[in-house]
Amino acid sequence: VLDNRERLSRDFLGTKLLKKNNINCIPKPLYSSELLNISIFQWINGKKIVQPSNDDLNRAIDFVKNLKTLSSKNNSFPYDAVESCKCLKDILNQIEYKKSSLLNISSSKKIKKFIQSYFKPALKKIRSQKISNLYLKPIKNRLEILSPSDFGFHNSLKTKKNQIIFFDFEYFGKDDPVKLAADFLLHPGMVLNLQQKKIWISKISSIFKNDSNFLNRLYLFIPFYALRWALIVLNDYKISNVNEYCKKKNIKKKIFFKLRNKQIKKAYYFYNLVKKEEYK
Repeated sequence: VLDNRERLSRDFLGTKLLKKNNINCIPKPLYSSELLNISIFQWINGKKIVQPSNDDLNRAIDFVKNLKTLSSKNNSFPYDAVESCKCLKDILNQIEYKKSSLLNISSSKKIKKFIQSYFKPALKKIRSQKISNLYLKPIKNRLEILSPSDFGFHNSLKTKKNQIIFFDFEYFGKDDPVKLAADFLLHPGMVLNLQQKKIWISKISSIFKNDSNFLNRLYLFIPFYALRWALIVLNDYKISNVNEYCKKKNIKKKIFFKLRNKQIKKAYYFYNLVKKEEYK
């Protein structure tokens, strides 16, 4: 598959860098070959975390703290994170691209109705607020973090020794820590209660206290990230040949459509999050 995101290299180099700096809550990288397009990592024998405990949450926070420490010492990693967002302009550009791509490829009336009648008015509303030019410019390099990007308990396993191992760093690279913080809260694969969300915000903002605008950016950007997620969860509607896709994935069409309908419900969830300002 052609992909200019350098996923193989990001995953292996990122994991290798973390291991080298004694961050051990990740699989050990063993071998990588660009020629063969494969990487081999240590096998992790563990279970998925369905409902994270506060202790699990603190492990994730400790990992971010270690990433922050490493980032302040090492700014030479060759890549930005995939779809990094270092200012509001980056987020808006990604929203526009994803929206246009969805409308151009999907013939679904449900999608067109969602975009025209719900998504666009919600985006217009949050864009109408007065926004300082400060947030339209990229953050300073010293404030960036080496980010796994797709970070959360959906990409982790808990071992018999009660250790949490985080994995899947194919989007790894330099980014605004606000994106990591927001995506951790919003990712559809995450199940956090309200208390845990408050703990996350409190402790993460403490980690990045040297960034005086961290909390301001988080509160300003989070509705934009929510609408970005509303588009991401609709990716299945971009599949033009459902028959071919279902055959390739060995899944029945009826099941596929059922799962896809769940995705549009998620899109409306993110819309309501913004519309009713529930993110506050």
